[in-house]
Amino acid sequence: MSIRKVKNHSEKNTKLKIQKAGSRDRQPVMSILKRTGFFRDCELKTAQEVFVQSLLNPRKNGYYSIVAKNGTKTIGWICYGPTPCTLGTFDIYWIAVEPQFQRDGIGTALTG
Repeated sequence: MSIRKVKNHSEKNTKLKIQKAGSRDRQPVMSILKRTGFFRDCELKTAQEVFVQSLLNPRKNGYYSIVAKNGTKTIGWICYGPTPCTLGTFDIYWIAVEPQFQRDGIGTALTG
């Protein structure tokens, strides 16, 4: 008899919630961005500015932020907004998932 470790996405993410980002998510989101290793310092600064703008007045500035939470822990972020000069078209400006949760469908859940 052999024992295999198999990722069971449904069990790992049973407490996954997708919700509008709040001010308490700013620091966890910035930490996630840093830990991914994908973003330069100047990009991290811009991401923080965009995150704050998305909380202030998304309809006015065009940035919307959504987070993924596993229980109470923020594990992913997406920021999107309407594409200028189009109707009903949106661009994803930022998307990031906590490294230990990458490839578990969190990014897909954020885009859904």
